[in-house]
Amino acid sequence: MNVLDATAPILGWLWKLLGLMQSVDVTAHVATVGEPVNPPQRAYVVTVTNRSPSRNTVVTHVLFMAGDTEISVINPDVQLPATIPPEGVWYTWLGHKALLPEFQSGHEEDFFVRLSNERRVRSRKATDIPVAGIMANPPRQ
Repeated sequence: MNVLDATAPILGWLWKLLGLMQSVDVTAHVATVGEPVNPPQRAYVVTVTNRSPSRNTVVTHVLFMAGDTEISVINPDVQLPATIPPEGVWYTWLGHKALLPEFQSGHEEDFFVRLSNERRVRSRKATDIPVAGIMANPPRQ
């Protein structure tokens, strides 16, 4: 019996365990959001990426929290709770009009996403943002 034969069951179990782990990445950046927002407005765009290769992720809440300010990101154009498939992406945004002027820039790391398992994931500032893009979430049911 070689080493590979002896460790294969353990490695297989470990691989399954890693597949069950939930890995979520949250980023935020400032952008101008157009349709369905009319007229277009400046906003923080929050992007949630499910990095799990085999497990869905469910987002139940998105919050902006800076100092004593806490704002629930409730976007009528974006469905919550949101189920994100493996390696899938989901977007929402918070218009600057909902924030005091001192929070309208430099607060990309002040968003929190709450998952269905009650875990909170903090955002980080997005880098390498394209000049323009389309946010395509699944349609509302």
